[in-house]
Amino acid sequence: MNDNLFIHIEFSSLIENANHLHFSYKNKIVAQKAALSSVIS
Repeated sequence: MNDNLFIHIEFSSLIENANHLHFSYKNKIVAQKAALSSVIS
């Protein structure tokens, strides 16, 4: 296997993991805001 190809695949999966973490973090914040606003109202 080509080393550059392997590095590219590793890098792609790292970026995918980072994106996934970022989205789940944003979803948590959105859910918390929704919960807070329902408590306040």
